[in-house]
Amino acid sequence: LYSGKRATTQANRRQRTILAALRFMSMLLLCIMIFDITLKISNKQQKRPIIVLAQDNSSSIVANADSAWYKTDYIGEIDKLKQQLSGKYDVRSVVFSDKTTENEPINFSGQTTNISSVFDYVATNFYGENIGALIIATDGIVNQGAEPLYKAGTFSKPVYTIALGDTLPH
Repeated sequence: LYSGKRATTQANRRQRTILAALRFMSMLLLCIMIFDITLKISNKQQKRPIIVLAQDNSSSIVANADSAWYKTDYIGEIDKLKQQLSGKYDVRSVVFSDKTTENEPINFSGQTTNISSVFDYVATNFYGENIGALIIATDGIVNQGAEPLYKAGTFSKPVYTIALGDTLPH
């Protein structure tokens, strides 16, 4: 009889231990489901800021006395600027005139200038990217689209300009 009592007591201890473990696991599972605890493995990637360099590709740029310089030396100067900036930034080239496109050659063949399309293009095509700044190289002659000053005011990143063209008053 004594041995039977002892076996029952040991079985109860095992049962209690198993039940306690099951209770703990069920409470842990319930807490995870209630508080929506998720284990997140985050891969941190450090991206360099993007500098968008927008070049006016309209024919009004070369419609002055310095047209030869713009067709030859100016393009080289823009390439030097891109190389200097590419040390710290990811430089993206955009050209605009009638439409705004990326990685097109600069040939000053556009018939109109729509500076506001640059802001729309950057907002659409670089959404969610780490934009550091927008640099716009233009003569400022706008004959299509919304007012560029308004668009620049609603743009959340810094906007810098490179003034091109003749500085003499007409």
